[in-house]
Amino acid sequence: MFCKNCGNDLKDGAAFCPKCGTPVNAGDTTGKEKSVTGGTTEGNNRNSGSAPFITSIADMEFGAAPRKSGNTSAAGGEKNGKSSGNAAIRQAAGFLTGKLGTIADHATAVLGKLQGFSVGGKKIVLSQNLLILAAAVVLVLVIGIANGARISNFFHRTFSSPEKYYQYVEKKAVKELSGNLAEWYVEGLDMLNFYDRRVEGKLTVELGKEGEEFLGLLGLVGLDMSWLKSAGISGGMSVKNGRVSMDMAAVLNKNNILSGNMLVDMDSESVYVQIPEINKKYLGFDLEEMGQQVDPEEWADMQSINRQLMEAMPNKAKFQKLLTRYFNLALGCVEDVKKSSTTLKVEGIQVKCTELKVTIDADTMQDMMRVVLEKMLADKDIKTILTEVVRAGEGINGDMDPMDAYEEFQESVEEMLEDLDRYGVDMDKIVMKVYVNGKGEIIGRKLDVEGTSISILMPQKGSKFGYELSCKPRYGGDIKLSGSGRRSGDTISGDFQLRYNGASLLDVSVKKLNLKKLKQGRPDGRLEIQLASKIGELGRYIPGLSVLEDMALTADMKSSKGSYQCTLGITYDEEKVGSIGASIQTGKGSKASVPKGKSVVLVEDTDDFLEWTEGIDLRGMTKALEKADAPDEIVEALEEADELLEDLDDLDSIGIPSLWGIWSLFGMHETYMDINILDMDAAAPAEAW
Repeated sequence: MFCKNCGNDLKDGAAFCPKCGTPVNAGDTTGKEKSVTGGTTEGNNRNSGSAPFITSIADMEFGAAPRKSGNTSAAGGEKNGKSSGNAAIRQAAGFLTGKLGTIADHATAVLGKLQGFSVGGKKIVLSQNLLILAAAVVLVLVIGIANGARISNFFHRTFSSPEKYYQYVEKKAVKELSGNLAEWYVEGLDMLNFYDRRVEGKLTVELGKEGEEFLGLLGLVGLDMSWLKSAGISGGMSVKNGRVSMDMAAVLNKNNILSGNMLVDMDSESVYVQIPEINKKYLGFDLEEMGQQVDPEEWADMQSINRQLMEAMPNKAKFQKLLTRYFNLALGCVEDVKKSSTTLKVEGIQVKCTELKVTIDADTMQDMMRVVLEKMLADKDIKTILTEVVRAGEGINGDMDPMDAYEEFQESVEEMLEDLDRYGVDMDKIVMKVYVNGKGEIIGRKLDVEGTSISILMPQKGSKFGYELSCKPRYGGDIKLSGSGRRSGDTISGDFQLRYNGASLLDVSVKKLNLKKLKQGRPDGRLEIQLASKIGELGRYIPGLSVLEDMALTADMKSSKGSYQCTLGITYDEEKVGSIGASIQTGKGSKASVPKGKSVVLVEDTDDFLEWTEGIDLRGMTKALEKADAPDEIVEALEEADELLEDLDDLDSIGIPSLWGIWSLFGMHETYMDINILDMDAAAPAEAW
C-alpha cells in the first residue's frame, strides 16, 4: 500500500503516512475539504485544525519559512493573500495532526503487545485510541520542553502590554547582569582580605626567531647577546596566622639564578631573610632593634577586625539578590514603551525580532530614584548588613553604635528624598531601542542621550552572528567595531574591524573567546590585532607607518576564579618577534615556619653578621648561570669572587665602610644614620650595630 500524496510505502493498517502525515483515505474526498498540505479536513475529526495559536508559534517563533497556499484557498477559491492566515492555520493543524497520527501508528506497533497483558491474573486491554492520545501528549510535552523559552516569550509578547513585555525581557537581562556584578564584587572583596591570603605573580619576556636575530645585531658593536632567550621575575606574598612571608626570584632562560625569601613573624617581632643561591642560612633581625615599631597585639587586632568585616559583608548570593531587587524596582517605573516588529541586520546576519522603544524622561528617572530610596528606608536586608558591618568594625571606631549608624543612614536617605521632591531631576531625555529575538533574549540595544548614540548589536542565526559596537558623539568622531563569526554556547570566534569616521584602522581576530567569563571580568581566549590592510594609504602622511603593516599583536588569555594569565606576543611577517607573559594567582594563605637552630643567624652585632658571611658560597649562583647558558665572562667573574672569599682569613680587612654597604641592602642604614661613616678613623662601637 502506498501514500496517494507522496508515494511512500505504507504498512498495512496505517492510518497516516509517516513521511508527509497525509491520512491514508485522503483519496476519498466525498464530504471532505482538501487542505493546502494535501491532507483532508472534516467537520469533527482530528484533522479539523482548531488551534490557531499553534500556527502562530510555528511561523513566528520556530523560524519556519512562510508556507505558500496555492491559487485558491481551502475555503472556496479566494485569491492568495485574502485568507492566507486561515490557510496557514489549516495547513499547520493538518501537518501537526498528521504527525500525531504517525506517532500513534508507531506507538501502536511498539506497544501492540501491551494491549493484552495480565496484572495479577487479570487481563488488561489498551485501546488504540488511548495510545494515540498518549502519543499526542508526549508530542506536546516534547515541543513545550524543547521550545519553552520561545512559547513563553510568544505569550508574553502577544498578551502583555509593551511596558510589561519590556519588563519581562529586561528582568532576564537584569538577572545575568546582577550575577556578573556579583562575581566582580567577590573578586574585589577578596583583595581586601589580609588575614588569610596569598598572591603570586610572574612576568616573563621571551624572544622569538625575529627577536633573536635583531638582538644578534648587537654583536656588530662587540656586545654578544645571542645567549639571551628569555628573562623574567616571579614572586609572591602570603599572610596567615600572624606571619607575612614573601619570596622573589630572577629567572634567566627559564632558570632561577637568584632568589630571596623573607618572613616577618609578628608574634616574636622578628624578620628573617635568605638568599639561597648565596647562603643557605637565614639572617634574623629584631624588628624593634631595626627601628620598626610593631605591636603584636595591635597586629592581631587588625587581622581580627579584617576577618570580622569580611564575614559581615554580604556574600555573593545576597549581593546579587539586592542588585536584582533594586534593578527590577527601577524597571517597574518605565511607562513609555512602544512595540513593533522589525529586522535587525548586522554584517549580513539578519534576524526578525521585536523592537521596544523605551523613553526615559526626567519624571521617569525621578520616579525610579524615589521608589529605590523609599525601598532602602524599609529594607531589612540593608539594615542587617549595615549594622553587622558597623559591629564588626567597632575595633576601629568604638564610639560608633550599629543602630546609631543605621539611623544616620536613614536620615541621609530621607534628605535625598526631600531634595528629590524639592529640585526634581535635571536631565535630557533618554531613548533606548531594545531588540528581542524569538526566545525573549535581548540581541541589541541602541541608546541615544544628549546627542550621543551608542549601539551594541549582536543578532545570531544558527551558529553565525554579526556584531557591532559603535559610538557616535554629538560633535563627530564616530568609532565602530564590527564583524561576524560563529558562536558555540558562550564561546565565539570571528573577524572584526575597528573604524574611525569610516576609515579602517585595525583588523581584530577573535578565537574561542568566552563571553560569559569576559562579562565576569575573567577574559579567556585569543585576540589577534593588526593594522588594517588599507592603513598603508595613510603611510604618506605618517612616516614609518608602513613598517608596522606586517606586524601583529596577539593576546592569549586564560582565566578562572583566582587565576589570570595573559601572554602578549608580537609577530612580524608571521614570524615571532617576542612575547611578554604575565600571570597572577590568588588563594588562601600558606603556612610559613620560623627558621630555627643552625639554619638562622640572629644578628645583634657585627660578629653575628660576620658569622653569616662565612657561609657565603657563590657556587649555587654560578651553577644556575651555567645552566642558563650565561656568558663565560660572567660565570668566571663569579668563580673568581668565590675563590677570593675563600682565601680571606680575616674579613675585618674589608673595613667598616664595605660592611656598611652590605648591611644597607637590608635597610639597616635607616636606623643607624647617626653613625658618622665619613670618619673612617673612628670604628663604630658594637652597640651601634
